[in-house]
Amino acid sequence: MSSRNISRNVGVHGAMRVYENDVLADKYLLLDLLGAGGMGYVFRAQHMLTRVPVAIKVLYLQPGGESEHERRFQREARASMLLNHPNIVRVLDFGYHGDSAFLVMEYVPGCSLDIWLQQRGDLPTLDEAASIMLQLLSALEAAHARGIVHRDIKPPNILITSGQGALPEAKVVDFGLAHVEDKGDAGPTLTMKDIIAGTPAYMSPEQCRSLTVGHSTDIYAAGCVLTTLLQGAPPFEAESPMDLMAKQMFLSPGPLNRPPPAEPVPSLLERLRMDMLAKQANCRPETAAMAAARLREAMADDQHDQRAQYRNRDALLAGRESRLTLSETPPRPSLMPSDDPGGPTLVSISVLILQPHPNGWNESTTTGLAAQGIAVLSMADSLEGTQRGEVLVVDAADDLDGAIRAVRSRGETPTIVSVARLESEVLNRLIEAGASDVLRYPLSPDTLAKRIRRVGKRRKSS
Repeated sequence: MSSRNISRNVGVHGAMRVYENDVLADKYLLLDLLGAGGMGYVFRAQHMLTRVPVAIKVLYLQPGGESEHERRFQREARASMLLNHPNIVRVLDFGYHGDSAFLVMEYVPGCSLDIWLQQRGDLPTLDEAASIMLQLLSALEAAHARGIVHRDIKPPNILITSGQGALPEAKVVDFGLAHVEDKGDAGPTLTMKDIIAGTPAYMSPEQCRSLTVGHSTDIYAAGCVLTTLLQGAPPFEAESPMDLMAKQMFLSPGPLNRPPPAEPVPSLLERLRMDMLAKQANCRPETAAMAAARLREAMADDQHDQRAQYRNRDALLAGRESRLTLSETPPRPSLMPSDDPGGPTLVSISVLILQPHPNGWNESTTTGLAAQGIAVLSMADSLEGTQRGEVLVVDAADDLDGAIRAVRSRGETPTIVSVARLESEVLNRLIEAGASDVLRYPLSPDTLAKRIRRVGKRRKSS
């Protein structure tokens, strides 16, 4: 069969369109379109002579010479060709057809992890989740050993295929954002400084801040994948990428949201998840191999009770069942420390929301306080659900009587009350009840942070 030029249709995005039955570089026959991503089309294809099935990614045509997409494409080829691992999709060839670059990979029948989760309709079993994670960590261990940081670990970049056994097989793909550590490099860094690249829901705090990234960046992303496997969603969700990155930088991951029929999660597995999601890189497992060893340990029921006594410093596990629900696992506030060593110390608060209000407490309040070193220890709609932080914040809206009861019940704990309307009678009654401070809506994180610190200092000095 004689080759023919790829049909081109340069549209709004400058994308080059290729079609079924086109032939690339006189040797790869395109059979059908598998999908399209941010950088190009992916086709199922076969080698013209050997008839070996392959997958081919064809880069969108970018006008104006070599683009950042093309440089990323070349990085993907370079990084992938350095790796030969059963859990990493092999890259077999790289080349150009006319002005368009293409990447030839092994063909993996199956789908991406995000599609696999959607098709299931329920959460994977713990054994399935652990198997996928062990394969992912093994792939990362191999990449890190070659000085490669993936930097974009997420469900769409993990392919799931039916294995020979009962458990699925996983393969990592798309090293387009990878950094390859060359000889003489001081260490893994961003390809270009001051460039933020990745997927916000799976980006580490240092990646969000455009700081130097290393192996621990991939381990953080793997912790986000583990969270997705266990609850069906990543640790943080938000309406905008900037809000997501703010949460990654400053907020502690919440407890897992698993439906009642799901298996309870071993406490050692939850501890591993939280350590992988630590805000500081040096607080995460040092290597992917160490994370994998802890994962195997967490899934070993016969070893769980004995080892948990030494691992879990925040709760007494003796005499409890080896598998705990996440509601039993104590919260662990973990904030990104200030870049200034002389900056403000961390403060923990409890929040009691009596009446939700558009101008009252919301996610932006939590994120804004966290950015200033104030950790929300607990949030509740009743006093029984609040833990005793250094300061109690009562978001009362119009529930004045409820706010007064809350202030009186907390004894010596400093209490700040925010209300929708601040009239003289409201102020006087709250102060008489023992409120340390009273704020009027709209609730501003900056103003609230100043009041919390002032009230906390007043208590310590008294």
